[in-house]
Amino acid sequence: MTNYTSVGYYDQQGIVPTTAFKRFSLRSNFTGKSTNEKFTYGLNIGLTYSRRNQLEQETRGGIDNNVLQNPLQGYLTSAAYFSPSTYVNGQQLFNDFGSPSLDIVPFMLMDLLQKKSAPNFFDEYKTLVSGTMGYKLTKDLTYSITGGVDYAEEKRVFAIGPESYLSVVRAVGAGQPFHGLEQQRSNKEFMFNFVNRLNYKRVFAEKHTLDISGYTEYLKAHRRIWLYQQIGLNPLTWEPGAGTGYVPYTPALPQSYIPTVQAGEVDAGTFSYFGTLDYDYDSRFGFAATIRRDATYKFVQDYKWGTFWSVAGRWNISKENFLKDNSVIKDLKLRGSYGTTGNQNITARGVDDSQSTIFYNARDVRSLNSLQAGYNNATSFGVSIYGNEDLRWETTSQLNVGIDFNIKSRLSGSFDWYSKETTDLYMSIPVSYANGIPSSPVNRIQGNNGALRNQGYELSLKYDVLKDSKLKLSVFANGAFNDNEMSSLGLLEDGTGQIRIGDVLLKKGQTAQQYFVVPYLGVNPANGNLLFMDINGNPTENPTDGDRRATNRNYLPRYQGGFGFNSSYEGFFFDASFVYSKEFSKFDTDYASLMDIRNVNPFPVASELINAWTPTNTSSNIPSWGATNYDSGDISDRFLRDASFVRLRNITFGYDVPAKFLKDTFIKGCRFRLQGENIFTWTKWKGFDPETFTQGGTGYFQIGRAS
Repeated sequence: MTNYTSVGYYDQQGIVPTTAFKRFSLRSNFTGKSTNEKFTYGLNIGLTYSRRNQLEQETRGGIDNNVLQNPLQGYLTSAAYFSPSTYVNGQQLFNDFGSPSLDIVPFMLMDLLQKKSAPNFFDEYKTLVSGTMGYKLTKDLTYSITGGVDYAEEKRVFAIGPESYLSVVRAVGAGQPFHGLEQQRSNKEFMFNFVNRLNYKRVFAEKHTLDISGYTEYLKAHRRIWLYQQIGLNPLTWEPGAGTGYVPYTPALPQSYIPTVQAGEVDAGTFSYFGTLDYDYDSRFGFAATIRRDATYKFVQDYKWGTFWSVAGRWNISKENFLKDNSVIKDLKLRGSYGTTGNQNITARGVDDSQSTIFYNARDVRSLNSLQAGYNNATSFGVSIYGNEDLRWETTSQLNVGIDFNIKSRLSGSFDWYSKETTDLYMSIPVSYANGIPSSPVNRIQGNNGALRNQGYELSLKYDVLKDSKLKLSVFANGAFNDNEMSSLGLLEDGTGQIRIGDVLLKKGQTAQQYFVVPYLGVNPANGNLLFMDINGNPTENPTDGDRRATNRNYLPRYQGGFGFNSSYEGFFFDASFVYSKEFSKFDTDYASLMDIRNVNPFPVASELINAWTPTNTSSNIPSWGATNYDSGDISDRFLRDASFVRLRNITFGYDVPAKFLKDTFIKGCRFRLQGENIFTWTKWKGFDPETFTQGGTGYFQIGRAS
């Protein structure tokens, strides 16, 4: 039996004073086998405890662009000419300035970052245990079983302290002796799975290898949540998370002091059985195939099960006689595959959510009722969730052809071309208002509709510039191109070939999720107002919703990749990696705010506004300070900008202590390292960060840039 055990401790302070992260971890792995080597076993155990102190904004995306509650936004978009010494505490801030206003954002942020003003910390306990056992029934036949348990408990404490500025404002406004809010929440998830495998593997005539396996897999998951919220905290005895200082409710107090309690549970599960086959001839040719049946609790009746399959082939050309002893081409493989895969995750994981994806959309196929407020606020019974029993697996079919190569043992790489189509897309489908669906968005249900096609290629290269000397240097690069289009609009096809969803358009045969806006033309030299193009191609100062049009632009990059180098010399090493994305667009909402002269007090504005249109500067491309149609730009592409960038993702310099210096110690290896991440960014984007998978950029921390 062999064992590997490791212990880790990590402690990092955040950029914002009230943020930090600590983690303690323990991992232990055991492997072994019987004396006759027929029975093998293994056990992996992982234990982790962590505490993270976060801003509320990190778990509440709805306040990303709120300058009063998000320091990452507020410190950049608030007045910089106030003296920090003006702030003393929350009560003093209210006495001097009264209710919240944009004029005192810096002081409100100073109050927010006090130790007990807005504590928000998470304690997570996680246990991962997995084990496997295998037994050779015969020389060629092996049975194995693998099981695992994943338990995670997350406890969150969030509060607005009773002496914070926001609490003082609320207490005075409500005529209450105390305010303050504390919320304690516990999320528990327990998951276990078992995989049975029967494998037959045999070599025939020394050249033919057949490998066949059959599997079953069972997954069960449980989630329990509990929440307690208290309004009314006594500053003399309150301590975050300790349960002290809670003001007991009495009829003399407002009803808001009544504690709130919530609880919930979700049980989830999947079951699969599948088979794999692999045939290889003398390491020259190969064939593989899989077929599987999957069932999920998220769907019902005939849609619960999905069947998916794939076939693949390979040819190791470098094993052929005409290349066997070739001194240039050391490796050359051709491969191809076609198959289908299924997806049960109706919606992606949200930035504010901590639950595992298996629990998402657990109720979308089930219509549920609840107690509600009816006529004259009388208690009533009504529909709370409108289920769609026709929900089913989203299916992707993909064709892939690729080649791997190695030239002179210096240049190696791979090239892949793919084409895939996803059918039965998950999307929010509008239904008649007569249904009275109460969920958000109103009168829409989750359903399957339409199809999306993606085609592209991927290239990966590595070249060893220096490899046979003390100084070693290798360079690498990879790139990908993807072109997507809506291949079907499904049930929502109304004869126009397009579907509008807010500011986004789905148009058959064109890029998915493309922006649907009015073209911006510039500044009217006659009066300094903004100019737009109407639907007939004529300039106008007053665009309407009917002037919007397709742009064939979205926020998904068409080109992505990276490049860099690795180098070393007598123990010293120096590595760097860059990433890039090209041909994608987003609304630069941060820059839009800076270019609006109406924000000049109290917010900062761009220096470019100095060159705004005036009667003596009619050629300016910046609207007049007195332009009367600023708001018309909200439906235009004025600030829809190219977000392409190149970023120095990682740079590392370090030293590996030679083994001879550690020979008589218990230390097997020692490395010193200095590392930096996201050091520079080269981009035309003027907002905070172009590398966000959103249609705008507000509320994200600004990464350093070189241009």
